[in-house]
Amino acid sequence: MEPLFKEAFQGTNGRSCATCHVPEDNFTLTPDHVARLLATNPDDPLFAAIDADDPAAETLTFEHLKKGLVRVWLTLPDNMDVIDDAGNVTTPPDRKIFVWRGCPRSPTRR
Repeated sequence: MEPLFKEAFQGTNGRSCATCHVPEDNFTLTPDHVARLLATNPDDPLFAAIDADDPAAETLTFEHLKKGLVRVWLTLPDNMDVIDDAGNVTTPPDRKIFVWRGCPRSPTRR
């Protein structure tokens, strides 16, 4: 069972369960772990462009990730739309939005 947790499946983004559920940090992703990893291995699969604050930026930043936040994509149900402050429907055509999900157990996050 442990290899399935620690090794990425072939043909995926290179992440395994243990990429975000860090065993030595009680299976959470802490800001301290992210900072150490970014300093020692910026090519780690955790730092894929999709999790940059702006994935289209020329120079990627990971300020949200450094706070222990992970980008999660959600597909909206058919009976739900995104509305802007003026009341306009701004739901993307693919009905997908992202949110930044905080790790539930991250004592150093501020």
